[in-house]
Amino acid sequence: MVHKRNLQILLGSIVVVGVMNVSYAQFATAPQAEPTFSASPVKTVPKVSTFGVPIGVVTQERLNEPIAVQRVRCGQEDACFRGNEPESEISQDDQVESRAIDPSTVDDGLYASLSLGYTHHDNIERSATNEEEEDGLGFGLGLLYRNRVDRLSYQVGGQTSAVAFDDNDNNDFDRYSVSAGLLYELTEIIDLGLHAGYTKANEERNASGSRIVRDGSETDEFESQIVGGQITIGRPQSRFQFALAASHSENDFTLKDPVDIASGAIDLRDRDYDHISGTVFYNTEGPIRYFLEANLTDIDYDVDTIRNLDSEETGYYVGALWAISQITAAEVKVGQLDKDFEDPALDDVDETSYSAKLRWQPTHRASFTFYGSERFEETTEIASTFFESRVLGVNLAYQVLPQKLDLLAYYNRIDDDYSSGREDETDDYGIGLIYHLRRWLGIGFRYGHAERDSTRADANYDDDYYDIFIQLNAGKSIKLF
Repeated sequence: MVHKRNLQILLGSIVVVGVMNVSYAQFATAPQAEPTFSASPVKTVPKVSTFGVPIGVVTQERLNEPIAVQRVRCGQEDACFRGNEPESEISQDDQVESRAIDPSTVDDGLYASLSLGYTHHDNIERSATNEEEEDGLGFGLGLLYRNRVDRLSYQVGGQTSAVAFDDNDNNDFDRYSVSAGLLYELTEIIDLGLHAGYTKANEERNASGSRIVRDGSETDEFESQIVGGQITIGRPQSRFQFALAASHSENDFTLKDPVDIASGAIDLRDRDYDHISGTVFYNTEGPIRYFLEANLTDIDYDVDTIRNLDSEETGYYVGALWAISQITAAEVKVGQLDKDFEDPALDDVDETSYSAKLRWQPTHRASFTFYGSERFEETTEIASTFFESRVLGVNLAYQVLPQKLDLLAYYNRIDDDYSSGREDETDDYGIGLIYHLRRWLGIGFRYGHAERDSTRADANYDDDYYDIFIQLNAGKSIKLF
């Protein structure tokens, strides 16, 4: 979930989900914690790190949210927060970088990006006892094609990145992802959205939602894929709107530690998700919009002979999107989330679950985003059956020199409480600058600090890091045609 190792996704890559109005540099340990308001399943999957990817735009937050919901939400532009948000790497919703598209986000055409960077970590393995400094070089490349033909809008995209460290190649990282989405306007009031995606990468070392591995060993590899669709009835100007969504996703892990492999160990985390949800929006004549949401997620683990964590989650929520003023907007969703295990020997759990976000833009040069969330997640250790995750964070994006120099600062606090009694407290903060040499070319620097205090001894760590990078898409990705 949190704490990203540097240079690990695209350095300045295109966000292939269609958000192209890039304004700020995404730094290696960028905030992961912003809450999601997606109608798609909210599940923990290993996080991968980003370096140089724009953090001033919505990226991970709605990756799996079908366009029908996106269009419903964006009837009031202020409520969409499109523009100055940190990347949402909240643990819950990073299954695959894929979603259906929003035709309003970017012009049709082929876009490309390329980035190069250098990174330094004081504790590259985020180890509790064996802190090692490490330097690395990395690159990222991204492509995205969008087009619209009559009532059909579609996009396909892909990105690849790699980083190589000086001393220990077990810390090297590469990542590949492809995605596609379409939106078809069936009638004047009915939309059909479809999306699919695939990602293959290394699991993020010692991150919330990741398995802890031995110092000096390579982290596990994972593959994630998703297919989904949604039908929406109604438009933002209608009094009511209705959205029905469904998706299927698969997450597969491969052990890379030689000790684990030699012992014949298997990864018990491979699992599938089947998710359906229904949302009803009530659009008032004023600046506030209400919605009711119900969802059902079936979680099926591939291996259930050693322990059976198969479960069914049911969520009921009430929420609102509120354009409070021209400079302030908010989204809130709160409800009940129940988790019922198939194994009668395991205790079922239920809790109040929420996501909240407030954006405040006091001047045209400064934008603050405050966010928080709480829900339970799939466990990452054999001793527990789930963990409860709480997130609080703030992000500041500031134009020091308009069109020339941008500043980003962020802070995240993540508390994870495992059913086994393990408790983790993680703090992640940083500050960075990017200078725009040209509209399409920028150089940047970022400093960050991440630390975790855990009741599990080998989960503690403290890491300072910095990045220097160059982006060939600073401000906006390059349109080839």
